[in-house]
Amino acid sequence: MEGDRICFAVCDDDVNQGEWIGRTLRENFPGQGTTVDRYENGQELVEAIQRGEKYQILLLDIEMPQLNGVETAHKIKELLPDGVIIFVTSFYQHITAALETSPFQFLLKPVKQEELIRQVTRAMEYLSGRDFTITLHYKGEETTVKASDIVFVESSGKYLLVHGRDRDYQVMGKISRMEEQLRNHGFFRIHRCILLNLRFVQRIEKEQVCCVTGERLALSKQNRQPLIKAYGQYILGDGGRA
Repeated sequence: MEGDRICFAVCDDDVNQGEWIGRTLRENFPGQGTTVDRYENGQELVEAIQRGEKYQILLLDIEMPQLNGVETAHKIKELLPDGVIIFVTSFYQHITAALETSPFQFLLKPVKQEELIRQVTRAMEYLSGRDFTITLHYKGEETTVKASDIVFVESSGKYLLVHGRDRDYQVMGKISRMEEQLRNHGFFRIHRCILLNLRFVQRIEKEQVCCVTGERLALSKQNRQPLIKAYGQYILGDGGRA
């Protein structure tokens, strides 16, 4: 974010709900230059972004005509990859499909004002802090990587394989040390050899975790229930964000 400037997009085909969310944002986040634009369907929002509108935080209803919220989010991720998406929904069954877009959060209808304010505040804190980086050392060279760009870290002998969204890195080190660095940034140890960024979780199966990036990672039996609990806290807003 630049100074206190923050641009919100609210997309909801329920006019009353959309107006209420927009009004709540304007009243509670009145920073200089803050804007709130409202749209009644996903197609309108996508077209606005294609014309050059840029938003840091986007609140999307999932059930909408023309483009539903999940379809809209997929298009937004192509146009604004750093946009923070908060889904608003009445139905738990939509959450699984929505996870493919790596949303920041879900708000369940009827949305309570205090919960809306809390989650948007968290999103703004995330925007301010998501530039947290770690420095990787290998063969005398240093590489700085954003934690938010790391999908998972894998231990292989005396090396760590750091799997990023765009490229991978090989460094010497211990996964326990990497876990200490990343634990408070949305990472969880799902296996003795694997440290996973929870924002990339698509679903948790009996013996593996499926990532939105396509990987299927081994999940140890003893870590499954702790992972489910940690991921639940993460989705509901009680955990850290990478």
